[in-house]
Amino acid sequence: MFVEAIEVAPELKLKTLDILHLVYARRARAKFFLTLDKDIIRKQRAINEIMNLEVIPRET
Repeated sequence: MFVEAIEVAPELKLKTLDILHLVYARRARAKFFLTLDKDIIRKQRAINEIMNLEVIPRET
């Protein structure tokens, strides 16, 4: 899991815990990632392309 996080980190340029959270979601075979995190929302296209994980932004 950490190797996977290290591999995607340079492309995604997110905080370490955000990357780990995304990697855990992918490892759990999630198709969607619901979030309020603005950094992840800004990178949603890259996350979808690199990790095959669709980010769904939620508003408060």
